[in-house]
Amino acid sequence: MGIRPVKRILRPAAVRSRHYLTKDLQGRASIETNHLVHVSHQIESRLRHAVEAHASAIVHEIKRDIQALAAEMVLQMQADSEFLRRDLELNTSKVLRHLESNDVASSATKDVIAASIQPQLDRIEAYAAMSSRRSAVAIGTDVVLINSMSGYVLCSSHDVEAVAGLIDSGDLERGTRLLIERLLSAGDTFVDVGANIGLHSLAAARVVGPSGRVVAIEPFAPTAKLLARSLSMNGYSDFAKVFEVAASDSAESASLYLGPMSGHHSLIALSEDSEEVSVQMRRLDDLLPAPETAALIKIDVEGAELAVLRGAKALIGRSPEVALIAEFGPTHLGRSGASTTTWLEAFSDLGFCWKRIEPMTGTLEVVTIEDLECSPSSNLLFARVGAPLWDHLANV
Repeated sequence: MGIRPVKRILRPAAVRSRHYLTKDLQGRASIETNHLVHVSHQIESRLRHAVEAHASAIVHEIKRDIQALAAEMVLQMQADSEFLRRDLELNTSKVLRHLESNDVASSATKDVIAASIQPQLDRIEAYAAMSSRRSAVAIGTDVVLINSMSGYVLCSSHDVEAVAGLIDSGDLERGTRLLIERLLSAGDTFVDVGANIGLHSLAAARVVGPSGRVVAIEPFAPTAKLLARSLSMNGYSDFAKVFEVAASDSAESASLYLGPMSGHHSLIALSEDSEEVSVQMRRLDDLLPAPETAALIKIDVEGAELAVLRGAKALIGRSPEVALIAEFGPTHLGRSGASTTTWLEAFSDLGFCWKRIEPMTGTLEVVTIEDLECSPSSNLLFARVGAPLWDHLANV
């Protein structure tokens, strides 16, 4: 038999064999591919669960550390207070014994000395009692409740710096809070621009009462919701309202750049990798239309103060005795592109002069522009030249 007849016989068999083997290999390849995809999905799922579990463990550890720190600080403050009390009592006894041994002090003199010492002992005892009650109580998974100097306040457990500051002293800006309480009276309207967790709104609400009004403006949704709950929890929701917007000079949407803690969010970019969320802007002139007026406006917006002023000209114009408290920060000005002179002139053009607020006491200081620029941050009080409050504060 020749080669050609053999080829004619073998070719169909070879084609069928090749088709069979190829089909089998394709089937196996498809099975292996599906298996690999399934395995990769399983690995991805396990990795995701592992990361979530690790993150949850970290958050739990942070909360535990905060609670341990709070307990340690309370014990330390109690110990310090007790030491001061014993030391004061010991020295008082020594003075009285010395007077008695020299037969100098009459009974009336000793009573006067004891009466002068007792208020100091009472203040130490009250501070110790107050400190022992201050701690962070977990509310759910991401919120803590703290009894601050302004009232009960809710704060994100992730806002570690704020939580630590509140546990330590019950305040974040003590001097400014004290000044707000001195400036306001029952029935006044207080506007809190950049309210954050609401320490100043709570303090103001306590002073102005139901006959007054508190307008708290906070653009970051999670913080605004906590603030609304804090106001309600303290019994102020009937006359204190939260607006979840950013005060500015327009009614457009904008990016809010998120800082490391809630009080550092800004409409001005913080860094190239800053996380951002979209927020709605509103003018104060629209939020408080005529004939509404304000007694005090606090502005803490991380560099966007001039836009707030431009959007509040009508409100400020029809509030002849209004005072403003604004944060001055050289780094904020650097990001906004404004100079110190330009920033201050925006206030002086509206008829305002200024003094710096002492951070702890709330008293007012006359400082130079050079002093301002050397400080990382200063809260300034602005009021119109000749306004009655300047004389009032000078006599406080």
